[in-house]
Amino acid sequence: MNKKASIKNLTLLNISFLIYSFAGVLSKKASSYEYFSFDFIKYFMCAVFIIILYSIIWQLSLQRIPLSIAYSNKATTMIWGLIWSILIFHEDLRAGIIVGGCLIIAGILLVVNEDE
Repeated sequence: MNKKASIKNLTLLNISFLIYSFAGVLSKKASSYEYFSFDFIKYFMCAVFIIILYSIIWQLSLQRIPLSIAYSNKATTMIWGLIWSILIFHEDLRAGIIVGGCLIIAGILLVVNEDE
């Protein structure tokens, strides 16, 4: 696989993780409503739709990217979750969380660069 195709495939993969991370946001939002209320069902069904969309993109990505690289990149969902918790839910950012995020990114870079 050439470098340009590799970057394109990794970008698509990480976009799928971005999409997947919204399922967590919608699940948290759904949990703030009473079970089986209209709003609960609305957010819950949107989260299910996102997970289905993500799983299709994941399977397509595995045809083009080795599993070791694809799975190591899945940790970016934690980074997206951190970003959404700050931007949407206004949660606090602590030093330990920043260090953890940097370790996740460093690990992904090590795996991706080692395979090349």
